[in-house]
Amino acid sequence: MREAANQRLWDSLYGLLSTGERAVPDFLLTVPAGARGVGAGLDADQLFTFV
Repeated sequence: MREAANQRLWDSLYGLLSTGERAVPDFLLTVPAGARGVGAGLDADQLFTFV
């Protein structure tokens, strides 16, 4: 149930973006192969300095 609600929210927000703007969340949500895992080799300070 929570997943369905999250998907509806994502679809609503995503629908408000232009085609160019949609590339940003798509890029941010793309995880390169082998980069999964806690921190993906980053220390705690680096995890929160990407924005």
